Amino acid sequence: MVMIDVDLAQDRLRLHFTATETVVGLVHDLDQPLSTVSSAALLRDPWHEVHGWRIGLGLPGVWLLGTWWRPHGRQLVALRRDQPALRIRLRCSHYDELLVSTPHPQVVLARLGERGIRNDALALLDGGRAP
Repeated sequence: MVMIDVDLAQDRLRLHFTATETVVGLVHDLDQPLSTVSSAALLRDPWHEVHGWRIGLGLPGVWLLGTWWRPHGRQLVALRRDQPALRIRLRCSHYDELLVSTPHPQVVLARLGERGIRNDALALLDGGRAP
């Protein structure tokens, strides 16, 4: 399985999905200004952060890919088993949160931090949940 490509260039956050991921997850590439990112965190157990009704692929504990709808928002979820994941919180966006497996989460966090985006370290301390 290919992991999601998280790209931070030219003050933009971009997620690139393969053609297969687009079809099975009913998702499209995401391109957001970094100004919409409010915080990011490395998650120890991202599977417990997924909530709501799903549109897309759901193989719990293996692969989750799609949009999860909640009463007050939605999550773009792209999680793979045994892969580190980030929670990226957004404001003024189509999604409230991104839950994304990425091969180098510390690099993504560091690059976001360089741009003044808060690293929500509490997510590691309390098992994945932060205020």
